[in-house]
Amino acid sequence: MTTISQFWKSLKQIGLKFFTDNGPFLASGLSFDLILYCLPLPVLFVSGLGYTLIGSERALAWVQDIIVRLLPEFQEPFLSMLSSLIDNRGILGFTGFFLFFLFSSAVFSSARHALSNVFHVEKRRGFFKGKGNDFLLMLVLSLLIIVLVLLNSVLSLIQSYGERIPAFQDLFSPIWFVVGKAFGFTGLGALFYLFYGFSTPTRLSQPALLIGSLTAAGLFEASKSIFSWYVHLAQILTAFYGVLSGFIFFFLWVYSASVVFILGAEVCWEYERHRNTKQP
Repeated sequence: MTTISQFWKSLKQIGLKFFTDNGPFLASGLSFDLILYCLPLPVLFVSGLGYTLIGSERALAWVQDIIVRLLPEFQEPFLSMLSSLIDNRGILGFTGFFLFFLFSSAVFSSARHALSNVFHVEKRRGFFKGKGNDFLLMLVLSLLIIVLVLLNSVLSLIQSYGERIPAFQDLFSPIWFVVGKAFGFTGLGALFYLFYGFSTPTRLSQPALLIGSLTAAGLFEASKSIFSWYVHLAQILTAFYGVLSGFIFFFLWVYSASVVFILGAEVCWEYERHRNTKQP
């Protein structure tokens, strides 16, 4: 069997398994939790870093930069709500902070259940063990985001320094564009890798996790570009509904991102299955 025919067969297997696993339904459940708890997650992140040397203002700037990178074209309603909620987060008190922390874990629980279905996990973790894994994954994800933001800050400093040198100005712009895109793609792939590799008891091989994570990152970037193009075409709808259209586009984008998340997991599983069938 040629490489092209094998690739086409794998694509058909991935698509078939996606619908066999009720992929659209899993994506709906995941997107529902993301929409419901998308605000508590950044509030917790900013509030937690507010007690460190980083401070709330810098943490909020980091979160806003991440949101601008992830959301195509319609970040303003989300950013305004987030800023208002963070400005008044002192009203929540300790009880509100604890509830936000508890609710935020629901996103990770939903991702864990979806991946358990895709990876056919037979023996799942108990409630408390599963919640503990969710909290640990939340902590590691937060640390990874901090590391990525710090590295991005270092790259920005290098860029600003290089652009001050006249001899390097024309050279730095195209090179730094490629470096920025590669850095964002790598960071996104690392986030997918973290979920696929540690959300469930099933441990896939490193090649399967890498292929699935990079595929999900590529699909995410492609879907973001397509969605931006779609938003530009829907300017009439935006003008008619105003701010409401931003929320409509946001809901659609969250669902498409959830579909990409499930498809990346399906790629992991298909690669692992194909790899196991080739082994004696």
